Amino acid sequence: MPHKQPILVNEKTIIGNKDTKVWIDNLPESESTFAPTYIDTSDHTDYYDFYEAIYEYCKNDAIEKPWSLGSYQFYEMDEDIHRYKILTHVNATSPHSPGLYPQFIIESVLKTAFDDPDFEFKVRLTSMPAPWNITDKGDYLASEDLLRTRGIITMSDYVGAWQLNSQQVIGCIIFAWFMLNSYFLIDAIRDRTSQRKNFMASHGTSILAYWLIRYIHDLLWYIPITLVAQKMLETFEPHMEYGPRVVFW
Repeated sequence: MPHKQPILVNEKTIIGNKDTKVWIDNLPESESTFAPTYIDTSDHTDYYDFYEAIYEYCKNDAIEKPWSLGSYQFYEMDEDIHRYKILTHVNATSPHSPGLYPQFIIESVLKTAFDDPDFEFKVRLTSMPAPWNITDKGDYLASEDLLRTRGIITMSDYVGAWQLNSQQVIGCIIFAWFMLNSYFLIDAIRDRTSQRKNFMASHGTSILAYWLIRYIHDLLWYIPITLVAQKMLETFEPHMEYGPRVVFW
């Protein structure tokens, strides 16, 4: 790698409160390859807290090349019974990081467990043939084609989970839009069939005053629907149980 790769690591394990630096130091060519940033996760309550920390780290700290392609969250490292639980967070935009970053930490764990600084554990990434539904399209893929092939392209449940969540958010917006448009359409039909505007104009009511009242009336109906939709989006929380993770037992 031409430059050190920035990675985010929790300073102490979640279970056992052990220092994690020893496993980062045993990553392949650690001194010349990785630039770890350690954070305190003692106040974290679940996996999603560390995920948010990675987002802020990539947004504010690792903002220049090379971008962060992976991070490690050490959950439990019990060297007495050799039980190691680690979450490997990868940047799914890179086709190599889902295979390389788990391999890096596996080599580090085995190297530490065997107390052998020369131990190596290597893997080979072999590209799969292009799927037929991509080659058949040639150089052009529509959004629907990308939607159907994203699982093959990324090989990641992570992208699929966010796609599901985005569909749920879009569903909330469509629900609010449908309710608003339905109300406006019904109200326009009532206005035409009842001839309220013509009736009020014939009795001397100003057209400007009529439309001002109608605007205020519609606004009062728009506000509660908007607040309901906003509340649905605020309380929405992505389900990350299908996110990528590597657990060693």
